[in-house]
Amino acid sequence: MSTQISNTLYSYPYTLNTDWQRPSDWPVYGPTSTYDFCALTSNLADYMSFEIQAGCSQSNTVNIDWGDGTPIETRTLTNPAGETFSVIHYYSATASTGTTCSEGYKTFVVRIWPDRVGTQSTSQGIGLGAYLQTVRPYPVAGAGSNNAILGFNYGIPLHELVYGDDVGGFAKSINADQNGTFCSFATTLPMTTTSRGRFLNLKYVKLPQYMWGSPNFYQAFAYTGIAKIDMPLMLVNGIGSRTPYAVNVNCAGMFLSQETSGQTGNTFFTISMPQGLYPTDFSHVFYNCYNLRTINLRSDFLKDCTTLQNAFYNCYSLKSMILPSTPLCVTYNSAFAANTSLEYFEFGDLS
Repeated sequence: MSTQISNTLYSYPYTLNTDWQRPSDWPVYGPTSTYDFCALTSNLADYMSFEIQAGCSQSNTVNIDWGDGTPIETRTLTNPAGETFSVIHYYSATASTGTTCSEGYKTFVVRIWPDRVGTQSTSQGIGLGAYLQTVRPYPVAGAGSNNAILGFNYGIPLHELVYGDDVGGFAKSINADQNGTFCSFATTLPMTTTSRGRFLNLKYVKLPQYMWGSPNFYQAFAYTGIAKIDMPLMLVNGIGSRTPYAVNVNCAGMFLSQETSGQTGNTFFTISMPQGLYPTDFSHVFYNCYNLRTINLRSDFLKDCTTLQNAFYNCYSLKSMILPSTPLCVTYNSAFAANTSLEYFEFGDLS
């Protein structure tokens, strides 16, 4: 039996961002296949780097085009179980290539793709050719004149991430170090007072529609400036699959945001969670997501969740919420604290 609460509350006196509109002078682009990855970067800082995890069943290559006219890089793969490597590229501040936008910087479209993709043969992702398991932006210690410990003084020059629909799982936070550990970046950077917010230039993320592998959403997009995100349609058992696959995933702090020096962090308005995703830890997921107005959760989405602590803390714009059944949840501390615009709330079955 569900419980409904309806009430009209005052609106929090906070100036929220308007709906984000993609700049009209950013280049139009997209993956050329469902197995490719693209990103929009710029010369706001002098380099960009990515960590790539890829695999193959025989010797194949992964290609990287940095979008500035320099030769395409290739990486030969030999490990069927998958291998992880980093690539780094330095952009010239006076580069004649790139697209100049009205905000004063030049944009570059980065493309990363496997040379050949075959048929999936096991749930571990062993295919008949090269394939991308995941790609993530990756700050490199000591690189670039704007670099301070693993962060950039003016924010990492990354504006969009676009994953092909069959690229694999999201295994690490984009704020993680090479071991997957979240970086607190103890160095004080000019754009923040708490040395966070390296990805405040990141405005749009499109994740794979059919995410496979072993996704880990722990603080995956924490302290970013995302204004729009397209989540996966479903989690699946392997590359090329279109059948939902149930996976318990740690989602704690997935979109954790922090206001610093006038920046409001993540500013997206609506989000839907994919089929097959069953979080065990949903704490701090939308902490300080001031602009979040709508969230769509399946009726069984929280069936394995044990904590909702601070899950929707300071979601000032959230007006209605239907909380799915939470039979295993034991911690609700401040789950909806400061939801000052919430007018309608419905509990799912708590039994």
